[in-house]
Amino acid sequence: MSLLAIDIETFSDVDLPKCGVYAYSDSPLFQILLFAYAFDDEPTQVVDLACGEQLPDRVLAALEDETITKTAFNAAFERTCISRHLGRRLSPVGWQCTAVQSAMSSPVARYQTLSSPGFLLADVLCFSSGTFVCQDFL
Repeated sequence: MSLLAIDIETFSDVDLPKCGVYAYSDSPLFQILLFAYAFDDEPTQVVDLACGEQLPDRVLAALEDETITKTAFNAAFERTCISRHLGRRLSPVGWQCTAVQSAMSSPVARYQTLSSPGFLLADVLCFSSGTFVCQDFL
């Protein structure tokens, strides 16, 4: 089974945290600026969509192929934004969210956050004291 790892950088005039991914990606000013991807163990490639580069046919085909696993840190966001960019809805079948996978392996998330009402992924990135888990990288 093939794997396609994806990371996109986007722009919109809509406030994502306030309005959500659908309003964000439905804005006429929404665009995917950069589309980074890697198949299996191949080197990462970056497509500069903001400068007019196009996604390769291999990537376009893989996005539609439910037998190819697509991974992204926030797969629902990436899939929604890519769907908007392509002008057609991509099936959620075959997508894996590495944010959820990392949250599931976090003792803090597993025992405190995931079991609480109103769970938000942002909660996974902080300890209960309010400090970021990955503060050394911020």
